[in-house]
Amino acid sequence: MDTAVMIDGAFIRKKFRSAKRRDISAPEIQQFVINTLGILNIPDRNYRVYFYDCKPCSERTSLPITHGAYNFDANPQYAKGVNLIKEIKLLPFFAVREGMLSFNGWTLKPSCYGMNPLTDSCFIPNLKQKGVDIKIGLDVAWVSFNRIASSIIFISLRESGRGLIQSGKTC
Repeated sequence: MDTAVMIDGAFIRKKFRSAKRRDISAPEIQQFVINTLGILNIPDRNYRVYFYDCKPCSERTSLPITHGAYNFDANPQYAKGVNLIKEIKLLPFFAVREGMLSFNGWTLKPSCYGMNPLTDSCFIPNLKQKGVDIKIGLDVAWVSFNRIASSIIFISLRESGRGLIQSGKTC
């Protein structure tokens, strides 16, 4: 394999949703990879994509104010997220590396600061990815050490909040 493409799935989904106002599909992710290879003048005949993401949260919890039952898997976004990962797994030259998404309580929306009384709709779930970053690091080390690819393209979010497409030769 000449090129390994490593994609932070949460980043690409978020950027696509903010630009297009809808969820990205597996074929659109595949086309994004092909376009990226073309922009970087890398032949698209010998590549492998490593897609890092989490399945949606399926925990059951209670709402912060009324304490009513809340099931993440009853949300329409849950089914969309599960289906996206299933579809990506079927794409040629794609491998999915899954982390876990954990629920860490509720966060007050900035628009509700100072509001009295608060309602359940004033809160959003605080979800954290676990295990994705370490899988990216391990795959970069594995691909480099074993000389699996001559270059790695890494697509993720920088600390500044702006996107990053980084291409580099492996040692």
